[in-house]
Amino acid sequence: MTVLTEVLRDLILFAVGKTEDNKLTGNFSESTESKIKPENIVLLPKTIPKILLKEPETEEPKYDFVSSKTLIEEKKAELQNQVFENTLKSKSDKETFKKAVTNVSPIMYVAVPKVTVYARPVLAFDSVLGYFKYATKISAGKQEGKWIQVSDGNLEGWVLTEFLTDSLLDVMPEFLDGVVYEATHPQVKKLRTYIDDSFAADVLVLPLQDVEYVTYRLIKGGRKIAWPPKRPRLAGTWKNILRGVSGVHIGIYPNTKSVMEFVSEEGVSGVGYVESVHPDESIVVSGVDTKIPGRFVMNHYDKKVWQSLKPVFIDVQ
Repeated sequence: MTVLTEVLRDLILFAVGKTEDNKLTGNFSESTESKIKPENIVLLPKTIPKILLKEPETEEPKYDFVSSKTLIEEKKAELQNQVFENTLKSKSDKETFKKAVTNVSPIMYVAVPKVTVYARPVLAFDSVLGYFKYATKISAGKQEGKWIQVSDGNLEGWVLTEFLTDSLLDVMPEFLDGVVYEATHPQVKKLRTYIDDSFAADVLVLPLQDVEYVTYRLIKGGRKIAWPPKRPRLAGTWKNILRGVSGVHIGIYPNTKSVMEFVSEEGVSGVGYVESVHPDESIVVSGVDTKIPGRFVMNHYDKKVWQSLKPVFIDVQ
């Protein structure tokens, strides 16, 4: 008998509670002894030999495994968020940051006049790819700390989340019929940011102007006028300034989304935006009141009324 065989024999006797004289010791039964067979002995490499009793085969438990790379990336992002959150001083700032991290909308809008787009989620030398203008609609991707990856279909990169919003109402103005909109009104601020304050009305602290409102509606609809350098572009001068400009048609009949310009017999001039033209040739025109500065109005004109104003209608492609 070899040494290895003797060791195995002694281990088997010890496991089933038998002594050299073949008597059972301990709380073992004959059925236990019958399970100890040479084929049931498993030697684990580089360990002390262990005896495993083979039980009836059962279905092995199933586990979902996550790669170590995924766990590392998740932990890295978590630590980055914690580091940035610790730099925030106020409780409200921290709550705002947590909300931004956990509730990122797939569609977002630029909430500042201009946001810088970077190649990587870090401030580094010569990493600027370009800029997004105010109210630009962008698709949001993955987020790393205070950075988020975005694209508008042409430009893709990383921006700071604090300059974005997921609500269109935060960036686009809404006007109510009969309300007077002064220069400090939030809706007027949004409009002037959207059109780059191209009439300098914000600098001059003027209430809402008819020409800037109409300009806003044109740009919002994807129609931007290539203005000649002649100034000022006051109501009543548009038909003269825009005559011959490419993409601009001037006529005497209204179309939906056209610009209505008129000068009354009293010398009062105005421009408005044609919202709709009805079968009876009545029209609905939105704009700013010619009598009360800054007052937004929705005017309903039947055919005789708007014809009495002797307007022209400017269509911009």
